[in-house]
Amino acid sequence: MQDFGRAEPMHIVTVSPDPWLMDDAVFGNAPLQVTRIVAPLSEAMAPVMAAAPDLLLVVVADSGRANAIVRTLCQVQAQLPHCRISPLVRNPDPAILLDLMRAGITDVLVDDSAQNIRAVVERARQSAGRAMAEGDAPALPSGSASPLAAGRLTAFVSAKGGDGATFVAVNYAVSLAKADRAKADWTRPDKAGRVLLLDLSLPFGDAEIYLTAQKPSHDLADFVQEIDRLDGALLKAMAHHVSDDLDFIPSPLTMDRVVQIVPDQIPALIARVKHHYDQVIVDLGAGIDPVTLTVLDMADEAVVVATPEVPSVRRTSQILNVWDSLEYPPEKLSIVVNRHSASSSISSQAFETAIGKSIARVLPDEGDKVRDSMAKGVPVVELASGSRFAREMANWAQQQVGAPAKGKSLWQRLRNR
Repeated sequence: MQDFGRAEPMHIVTVSPDPWLMDDAVFGNAPLQVTRIVAPLSEAMAPVMAAAPDLLLVVVADSGRANAIVRTLCQVQAQLPHCRISPLVRNPDPAILLDLMRAGITDVLVDDSAQNIRAVVERARQSAGRAMAEGDAPALPSGSASPLAAGRLTAFVSAKGGDGATFVAVNYAVSLAKADRAKADWTRPDKAGRVLLLDLSLPFGDAEIYLTAQKPSHDLADFVQEIDRLDGALLKAMAHHVSDDLDFIPSPLTMDRVVQIVPDQIPALIARVKHHYDQVIVDLGAGIDPVTLTVLDMADEAVVVATPEVPSVRRTSQILNVWDSLEYPPEKLSIVVNRHSASSSISSQAFETAIGKSIARVLPDEGDKVRDSMAKGVPVVELASGSRFAREMANWAQQQVGAPAKGKSLWQRLRNR
């Protein structure tokens, strides 16, 4: 661990209604001062404020009182802006996560494993080091002050693991980059590029294996570390150039790189890149967590990728319920059914009936081509450009950028019979 030249050990305060049976060794080997407070958070406010810790770990044991605890944590955050707050919330309600995220509290623990605790401590150490070295948060670099119009942000999330959000997001990004630019007014000289694919499926994303056989020189950890000076020129220098019109920022491949990513830097990174690309495509993988909610909150469109199977239908319905509970506009959410075939156990009509929402797109099953894509590092829309899947993706991209969409494909016509 880096100490950033700290004159004093980092101060950690833990607050729990019952004794938290966790040895100090779990925090790592660096010099630390650990203060343990056994009391409800509402009764621990005075000693917490007096301690002004670098890191506050709070156990939220009573889910029924979670809203009150969130309000108290927001007060702590407002009064101690340099304190990193990490609540432990097992089986968190998405609405609670969203409230925490909106208050700037994004480092939420869902378990107290040693690995997760150490990662939180390391992120707090880095934050404290930056605060000591830089004082208040630095102003945006001069390049970011340019009044560039923000690009469109589309976030892809899987209804459940294995439904193919990463695969669809990659091929959608490639199709957007290939869309008829003669018909669509995309490129401007003040942009870093047309399309950016950002892999936020943490800790280990897979977008790279569907997209390119070349190893990118930089990953997401590099970009968040450069967030304060990230402009169009630096983006051009650091992003992996898949083609003239498509750039890529991959997820880290190792845990030591993952822990360098501070969750609350993700919104800042997205805000930056949106001003330098016409389209930003984000792969969120599967699951709902603070980072996912942050991105969904910022997105112009959220795409849930599901499959025509009962578990996927069930998870899609649950996501729709969460979406409604967060009071997001229903038109912002699109449902895409992936891997559809004549032998699918659930028809499109039955799927729509079960979830109470229309399906935006149905993508055909291209199993063999997907395996070839992974083996060669070439997107299916390029590897099999004449396939039904590639035509569906091309029509989707053309409709998005304003290019004239082609007539219905054979697949669409057969599906609608």
